[in-house]
Parts: sequence; structure tokens; C-alpha cells
Amino acid sequence: MYHKETSWLMNSTASALNNNLCSYKESNDKVHFAVVHKGTVNIVTVTSSIGSSVSDSVKDSNPSARTISCNEASGSGATVTILQAKWVTLRSQTLLVISTLRGIQVFEMDGTVLLFWHRLETDDAEYSEEMFARGIAACGQNLLCVGTHDGSVLIFSMPAESNTLNYVDKVRYHPAAISDLCGQGQTLISGDDHGNLVVWEGSTTLKKVKELESFQSPATSIACWEELVMVGYGSGHIRLFNITTGIRRAEITAHASWITAVDIALESGLAISVSEDSFVRVWQLKKDGSPVVSYKSSCNITNIQLCGGCFVNNLGSAFCTTGYDLNEILYFHV
Repeated sequence: MYHKETSWLMNSTASALNNNLCSYKESNDKVHFAVVHKGTVNIVTVTSSIGSSVSDSVKDSNPSARTISCNEASGSGATVTILQAKWVTLRSQTLLVISTLRGIQVFEMDGTVLLFWHRLETDDAEYSEEMFARGIAACGQNLLCVGTHDGSVLIFSMPAESNTLNYVDKVRYHPAAISDLCGQGQTLISGDDHGNLVVWEGSTTLKKVKELESFQSPATSIACWEELVMVGYGSGHIRLFNITTGIRRAEITAHASWITAVDIALESGLAISVSEDSFVRVWQLKKDGSPVVSYKSSCNITNIQLCGGCFVNNLGSAFCTTGYDLNEILYFHV
């Protein structure tokens, strides 16, 4: 169903991190991709029709590659190890959010201007040497949520007519480090390294609504569509839950290794799962009925430990992926 059309070179290779590829499509047909390498973020921008739902040639695309360094806010110039980079939209403004071993940095969409910096601090000696931020999502129109090492979710807000962020609150329910966050409307789903999943709601802060069934394996990647939440696990499992009822609707054992990314095309319900086993598998989700998920196709990127993947458009007609120690973003189209 999908075939590889081309690839785009990055300035450096991809680190072995979960969810290590994200994209953002501008209205002018520019598509931006972000991949983390140690203390830098590779940004690749492609100007073409690849973000459209029509299968057009990408041979005329004009990719540009650059890097963003993440340094200590103290002014020492020391590079900070990055764990995730992701674009989020708050009040119609798109921001590039970077989570690190020291805290959170928020840039303008293109990464040229640093808007906000929040440094992690703890009074708990247990975590003093192993602090980090991981898991990035927007909740509602003005909340930015970021997970941390101790199972907390930090909440920041963007006031109206402002491009700055304010620290609001910290909520903690997870007993282990946050592994990923996913927002849909005013609902947020958080997962941790012990496989626990929590559903939150809120517009000014977060309130815990329910817990989903727990499994003894890290919930590595989370994606939402309609009333379904799709979760990839370190065990190679994929599970789908109904957000409203909390009931597990499906369980898939189609990967032999750690799931590093899941993503859902919002207009079609197509989903991908990306794994260290070198496979990207494509699924069709259904709003109701049984089964709620069916297998569509798969792509094998031989001898590559895949570490990220995402759809390029909301119809799911194209997706990209990359892998550990690979300096390319691979593009697949129907």
C-alpha cells in the first residue's frame, strides 16, 4: 500500500529516543520535521505538495536542513541533552517545545527565538541526579503540559494576546517517570514507565478523571482519535482504549520489539505503529463496531532500529520515519 518515495538528509543522526520525529505543516505547503540528536534538534523543511492528500511527485521539493542547539540558560554555553522536541499550538500560535535533562525550552515555531525557559528543581534527594522532562502535549487552547522524571505533569498557560508562558501548577499521580503525553481538546492522557495511564481534563489546570488498565511495561507512545486512545508499549504490544468508558477495546501483538511511536491520521482514522524491529505497520481504526482496528499494510526498513514516525497529512496518505544512527528522514506515500 505504501512505498518509499524519497529521503531527506539531516545535519546529524537520530538519537535512540521514543517519539523522535515530529512534523508541522504550514498553510503555505511548507512541512517541517524535527529529530533529536544529543543536544541539538535537526530541523528539515520541505517545500512541496507532500502535505496534501493527493499523491504528487516530491522530486521538485527543496529541502533545507539546519540544527537548533539547546544550551544551559545560565549562560555557561554548555549543551543540554534533549529527550524530545514537538510542535504544539496554543491560542493559534505554534511553538516548538524542547524537553531536556534540565528543563523545558520553548521557541517560536521556526526555532529562531527562545521565548520561555523553565528549569527543573527538586527537594527530593532520590531524584536529584536524574531529573528530566519528557512528554509534551497541549490541552485545550491555552495549556502546555510536560511530563517529568518523578511522575509529575507540569502545567503552563499562555495568556490571551501573548507569546509568553506562565507556570501554573504541577499535578502528580503517576508512581513512575512520565513516558508520553497526548492531548485532545480539553482531555489529556498521560503514560508512565510502569505502563500506567491516566485521563485528565481541564482548561485552567488538570483534574484527574480516571485511570486506564495498567500493564507492566512502559507506555512508550500515545495517540488519540475520536473516543479511542492508541498506546504503544515497550513489550511490543499496541492497545486501544475507549477514553470515555476506560474499557480496553483491542490488543495487538504485531511487533517483535519496543514500540517507539504511534500516530493517527485524524480525518481517516488510519494509524501507524513504529518499532525497533524495523517495521512500520499501518492500521485502520473505526469509530464504532467490532473490530475497532484492522490491519492494512506494513513497511520494512531493513537493519534500521526505528525510533520515530508520523503522518504527514490528516488523511494518512503519507508518513515519515527515521532510525537510530540514521541521518535521513524516510518518506513513504500511497
